[in-house]
Amino acid sequence: MSMKHDYCMVLSTTSNEKNRDQIIKGLLDAQLAACIQTMPIESHYVWKGEICTDNEWLLVIKTRRELY
Repeated sequence: MSMKHDYCMVLSTTSNEKNRDQIIKGLLDAQLAACIQTMPIESHYVWKGEICTDNEWLLVIKTRRELY
């Protein structure tokens, strides 16, 4: 019997490489993601009325929808 899976990509950010690596290891060890791509990004946002910019890591997490 063949099982049909719906897949999705989950986007998340983290502030540093240590957190990035912990998230990646945890998701892959638990088999909650098939693949995770990362890239450095610059985030721009308003916080308490001020425009802020931070360097972050973007994680593109490829997984089955049922696991999300």
